[in-house]
Amino acid sequence: MKFCTTEQALRFERGNVSLPPGVEYRVLYSDQLGVATYPLHHHAYYEALYFLSGSVRYVIEGEQYQLDAGALLIVPPYHLHQVCPPADAPYERIVLGFDALLPEKLSDGLCDLSACLDTQRPGHTNVFWLESGPREELHTLMHALLRESQREELGKPLAERALLTQLFLLLNRASQNGAFAAALEPPGAKLVRAVAAYLDRHYADPITLETLEKRFFVSRYYLSREFTHLVGCPPHRYLLQKRLANAQRLLRGGTPPQQAAAQCGFDDYTNFYRRFRAAYGVGPQDYRARFGAASWKTP
Repeated sequence: MKFCTTEQALRFERGNVSLPPGVEYRVLYSDQLGVATYPLHHHAYYEALYFLSGSVRYVIEGEQYQLDAGALLIVPPYHLHQVCPPADAPYERIVLGFDALLPEKLSDGLCDLSACLDTQRPGHTNVFWLESGPREELHTLMHALLRESQREELGKPLAERALLTQLFLLLNRASQNGAFAAALEPPGAKLVRAVAAYLDRHYADPITLETLEKRFFVSRYYLSREFTHLVGCPPHRYLLQKRLANAQRLLRGGTPPQQAAAQCGFDDYTNFYRRFRAAYGVGPQDYRARFGAASWKTP
């Protein structure tokens, strides 16, 4: 399996289902062919990927999933993820990007529609796999959302919000019934999962391969090889993307750039500025000015 691991991979966010400030959701159809270099990346919003055809493997935060037609992958904000199929493997999907506040806004006070997104709930994973009846309902709702997005007719926003309410209600019912697909367990998965979780918790700390070697009691060469094979990039590049993703989150929340850099493990602001600009196309101060007032709910 072949991955894209350059810093420019993070720029992919701007070419996908981007949500400008004030836009609550967007939906589109996507078919892919020859996507072996699909980059490891993240978004500042939720992404729901409903697979229509094909069979691919997807990695998210160190976990691998097998995704077949009918699967729905939910990617939370700032989570690193990447599709990793064999070369030239085609697949189709409907992609829904939505603001983290949207499910709460659609709730009526009696039913919390954001509960299905709580990754801390027992048995919760990133992939919904519904039984045949609910799966047909999911299929119908996703296609209906796509159709509404492609036309301009009376009551379009109302129709879309009604469909979104039905979608989140369906997912909450499925969540209560434990309709989740388990992550794959290839060789090395337990170690890689532990390392990814450690980097997620300690991204602000000074971390080297020697640090990880001592922490996990394995050779740094073995650790780096297994991590790269399953995640798509070596630990040091994953750590860099984690730091940049969290810096992006802080800047969107209004944190000053130098403070965001320090909180995310960058002890040299010049290096942070260069890395951030290479990843997002603008400097930290300009990014904060452009997106800092956005009403994202940080996870």
